[in-house]
Amino acid sequence: MAATLKFVRRYELEAGDLDSLDLLGFTAGFSLADNGWLPATGTEDDERVAESITLLARDTSQNNLAFKLHALERCFEERQRWQNSPAQGNAVWLRAKLQNETQERQSLVTRLHAAPRVPLFDKPVYGDNFIREYVLGIERIPWWESVSALVAGVPGLSCHGTPAAVGTVTGTMPARIAMTKFSGVSGKHAVIDAWLGFRTSRFGTPANFVSPWLAEYNEALGDDTEWLIAYGASPSRLVCDFDTEPDLVPRAYFTAHSVSSSNYVDQRGTFDVLALMAVSGEGVSATVRMDAGLYNNVWNVGENVTVDSTSWKYYNLGRVTWPVVGPVTSYASEVMRQSAIRISAARTSVSGSWMLGRIIPIPVDEGYMVASGMYVNYSSSDYERAEIYVSPLGHVVGLQYADTGYVADIIDTRGTSLKTYGLPDTADSIAVLAANAYTFGLDDTLDVNLHCLARWRTLRGLY
Repeated sequence: MAATLKFVRRYELEAGDLDSLDLLGFTAGFSLADNGWLPATGTEDDERVAESITLLARDTSQNNLAFKLHALERCFEERQRWQNSPAQGNAVWLRAKLQNETQERQSLVTRLHAAPRVPLFDKPVYGDNFIREYVLGIERIPWWESVSALVAGVPGLSCHGTPAAVGTVTGTMPARIAMTKFSGVSGKHAVIDAWLGFRTSRFGTPANFVSPWLAEYNEALGDDTEWLIAYGASPSRLVCDFDTEPDLVPRAYFTAHSVSSSNYVDQRGTFDVLALMAVSGEGVSATVRMDAGLYNNVWNVGENVTVDSTSWKYYNLGRVTWPVVGPVTSYASEVMRQSAIRISAARTSVSGSWMLGRIIPIPVDEGYMVASGMYVNYSSSDYERAEIYVSPLGHVVGLQYADTGYVADIIDTRGTSLKTYGLPDTADSIAVLAANAYTFGLDDTLDVNLHCLARWRTLRGLY
């Protein structure tokens, strides 16, 4: 197998290169000097790494040598044009592979220039049309990516928190999810908001992770609150009528043990808590707050959320970490058993009830995104879909497509970033989704396709 070291120009997620310049074996007039490249290795905190490449340049005449240098200098210009114009999507990448390394890898070039001095008047240039030292300065992203994307599909993912397995992604760090595509499912309702998170065995056995937390999983109930499942209530719910106490007081408690009496240790992690809530009638409103701590003990007070719609929908009550006291060891099991959230509610209207249907703990430790303002509906032509793009530099944009197939709107993706949204590099990832639909339905699902680029710090190897 041949080694690879070249600059390529290409569009994100599209097959094939627009053009390339080989830097090995004098194929394009250049070759790597001995010890001419010591690849930099970045850390988690690095946004860029800097390195130099020392090339040899040779051709049959000085004019031909100049022609080869022009090709390299055009790489400088194309990289600068890409930086200066957001309309130009074709960037310059450095692509590499060792001689016996199976797969190529590439890294986005963010700066590229020649050294301040090039020995153009050395004797080898006159006699042999040979430049013995042409030094390039390079700045690039601190990881290598796969050349083509893997599509990890999660068809029919529940909008109400039931986890599903995600395809395996290789690499030594979470894959960049360059594009997330949400598509509607036949017979289901149109989705307008989505929260998506991933979870692996780092925090416990994925199969033991419980989501959603149904209303009946409560540890205890507070004033004026009862669990209602009679008369075909869907979803089953906790109902607070505020008959004796309308002020903001505890109405329900959920603990890791009440969620899973046998596998509560496997509920570890940090989550955004999405609560499915509604009120009983028009003009009814309630203030709801989630607090976190140990059951009936120390509490971290959350922010107030207003619920004033008779339509069931998810509200983000805030973020919680279990175990609540941080990374403990000696008493980890008991601390996890007692880790809890407390839901308080107050009525802010004259009359009416507040209802809690279920809670979805969206994992945020290993990959997390939020998108709102969508309208994802089933279309046989796959038109009414939403796509969220994350560039290698961290730019995030969400596009909503109309039933004509054209882009209709920009989606709010302020809860999504390159640092927090990646697909874990393991074989045991699960996905958890909470989504608000235009019309509520407990069986609503979305088709989720993740276009992933695996990432490595150094070599790629076989995968």
